[in-house]
Amino acid sequence: MKKKLTLEDLAVMVQRGFEETATKEDARALDRKIDETRDVLAKAIADLETKLSAYMTTVREDYVRLQGRVAALEEQIAELQGRRHRRA
Repeated sequence: MKKKLTLEDLAVMVQRGFEETATKEDARALDRKIDETRDVLAKAIADLETKLSAYMTTVREDYVRLQGRVAALEEQIAELQGRRHRRA
């Protein structure tokens, strides 16, 4: 059989609920913490974007430099192959 809920039981339950409820200051503190975290993340993302941009610039420069080296090597190979064909 279920226990009857008395007015006093209800009052105790309500009081516990109020004790466990966050205050406005708790909510403000949480908002400040969220804002701080957002600022830290925004700065970290900006730093990563800067580093990624610098890295991509380096990769592009390396790629262009390697393309030039490959083209020069291909020319040298073509010259060597041309010399072989003339001798044969």
